[in-house]
Amino acid sequence: EELNRSQNRFFSSMSHEIRTPINSILGLNELILRDQSTSDEIVKDAAGIQGAGKMLLSLINDILDFSKIESGKMDIVEAGYQLSSVLNDVSNMIYFRVKNKDLDYIVDVDPTIPDGLYGDEMRIRQVIINVLNNAVKYTKEGRVELNV
Repeated sequence: EELNRSQNRFFSSMSHEIRTPINSILGLNELILRDQSTSDEIVKDAAGIQGAGKMLLSLINDILDFSKIESGKMDIVEAGYQLSSVLNDVSNMIYFRVKNKDLDYIVDVDPTIPDGLYGDEMRIRQVIINVLNNAVKYTKEGRVELNV
């Protein structure tokens, strides 16, 4: 039990320590993406950095959440959110992994689903990202398809 508590403290501390520089990198990279004078090649590279950085941040958040679950401190935060925003962000994060494996990526959303939803947006994102990451990881050829 003491080992578990120590591991949870370690993961929590390291996750916080790692998230700060990742957020700084993503913030500075965002400035590059917003600069109108930036060349197309640099924008393409910066988009890759953005996707990889968000993926890394997502993994760190998963580690932090694991330690929260272990310590019984996991909270569900319910609020209104836009499904289109979640799917757009998730697609941007997964896009480069899909392209690097020369796979097709398809998102199909039922038009009867409202865009405005209520729930824990962060957890919904995490679940979708984890499922898509596994799909990309274990798909050798063809496509990865997200149906909502």
